[in-house]
Amino acid sequence: MRRRALLRGSALVVGATLVWHLCNFAFNASSARVLGPAKYGTLAASISLLWLLNPVFISVQTIASREATTLGDRGLWGDLRLKARRNGGMLVAGAVVLGVVGVLASPQVARFLHLGSVMPVAILSASIPLAVVAHLQRGLLQGARRFASFAASLVAEAGTKTVCVFGLLLLVAWHDPSAGMVAIAVGLAGGIGANAVLIRRLPHTAPTNTTTSAAFGYASITLVTMVLLSLLLSADTLAAKRYLSPELAGLYAGVALTGKITYFATSAVGAFMFPLFSAQHERGNRGRQGLLLTLGTLAAICLPIIAVLFVAPRLVVAPLLGAHYTAAAHYAGWAGVAFAGYAMLYMISLYLLAQRRWVIVPVLAAGVICQLTALYSLHSSVQDIIGVLIATFGITGLVLVAFALAPGRVPTSVGHPTTIIDLSREPSVP
Repeated sequence: MRRRALLRGSALVVGATLVWHLCNFAFNASSARVLGPAKYGTLAASISLLWLLNPVFISVQTIASREATTLGDRGLWGDLRLKARRNGGMLVAGAVVLGVVGVLASPQVARFLHLGSVMPVAILSASIPLAVVAHLQRGLLQGARRFASFAASLVAEAGTKTVCVFGLLLLVAWHDPSAGMVAIAVGLAGGIGANAVLIRRLPHTAPTNTTTSAAFGYASITLVTMVLLSLLLSADTLAAKRYLSPELAGLYAGVALTGKITYFATSAVGAFMFPLFSAQHERGNRGRQGLLLTLGTLAAICLPIIAVLFVAPRLVVAPLLGAHYTAAAHYAGWAGVAFAGYAMLYMISLYLLAQRRWVIVPVLAAGVICQLTALYSLHSSVQDIIGVLIATFGITGLVLVAFALAPGRVPTSVGHPTTIIDLSREPSVP
């Protein structure tokens, strides 16, 4: 029964993540078809700016998840709620300040990236507080192992965003990149509403006010790691928008989206494996066999997708993005190779983060520096940019694998008393 509960939880997470990515593909595909390559390039660049901010959001979710696991396993639900309210208030205040700065700086950002309008950047900046709240709520559900609620949260946000973009682009006929950014903001608001209902189903206990705060060092390393990973993922689209013509930048954004299928198809594995890697660390286990098995699973998922992108790229690009993007379809296979490399790199990074191996930061930082330097020198074509991605993702990933598999002691936990997470116990699934 316990194993079935764990399998049921993993199936819920995988299924919801699949729905999330399908909605994202529908969002991007409809935008690419309606807006055309030039305008879609502007929307893709604006979304890449959101990816640059995503490390802040993911760090909030990761720390909230770890807190929920630690306090929830000790039955301190009242302390968890109190801590979430206090820290959430400070986070939202900081997010509002960041959003105001973003709105004020939107003309300069739009001019640097040749966006043609300040509205996408301004709307994105105004959405920052919504994103912080949504990820904080989702982290509580994830850490409490309410898999059904976590899945419902993902589906609610993705579904709201997709329905909104369809309405704005097709029904209202607002054929502007700003429509996509408004849909993202509406999706975040819908996710917050759903999360508020789902969080009420967590147990209620009286707060004891005896809990400790998460270690500042771990929170800082988490944030820096997510920032570096986000830079590695997003710099190519921004470089294409900066250096290529509007039409060619839009074509690159489309072929990059197609290649990212390999990354999106494997992201649910990371969401499920991170707490398992963390639990192995708490037990004093390096879990290297689990890492190798996970990397093998990622390869088994990515290889068939890459084969299809090489053999019949037009069968994927044309239905997904439209006939305008088939001119760059022959790059789809190589884009799939590049982002499969990023999927591996991301998984190894999660493993090292769970194991508190701080070597991850200098390695990723070196990878970012090499990538930016290479993009500055090689950016005249789609082929150049994809080649830079394959090289930087591959080399950085190999270095991280070497550190992950190197013999050594298990680093000790920081910030909380060691909590042994019993993975065999049945998670509470409402």
